[in-house]
Amino acid sequence: MADENAERFIKQYLPNFNKQQFLWDQYNNYCRIQVDWMNFTMEDCKDLVSDELYTMWCAQLDTLQLKGEQNIMGSFELESAYLTRASLQNGNLTVSTDYVIKTYDYIANINTKQLIRGNNRQRMRIHYEMKYRLSLEHMNQIDKCPSCGN
Repeated sequence: MADENAERFIKQYLPNFNKQQFLWDQYNNYCRIQVDWMNFTMEDCKDLVSDELYTMWCAQLDTLQLKGEQNIMGSFELESAYLTRASLQNGNLTVSTDYVIKTYDYIANINTKQLIRGNNRQRMRIHYEMKYRLSLEHMNQIDKCPSCGN
């Protein structure tokens, strides 16, 4: 599904959907996740990733710490961001995106910050295909009484 078709499809279910704001928000979430990963504080962004990813990434961070290593990332630059597909299955709206992001990404000694692997002098250009899922059932639930607000 092309970018325009994906946006049209989403707006059938979320009429106030703003494509540019959505893409920008998800890019900012990506940056937040990377900084939390780098700082070994994944619990701070647990609400942004699936339980499966969170568990896997925590295990990887434990391994890095045991080896005395740290994944350093920074100087993020968004080169491009697109909606690529949207679908609805079992009450869940899935939005697929395509991002190209430039960043430093290398492994350093956790104490000295000395380079172990990678390149700390040139940013990498990374292509990401990311999916976001939203339960439409939860979007339509009324949490407060429309009359009294309780």
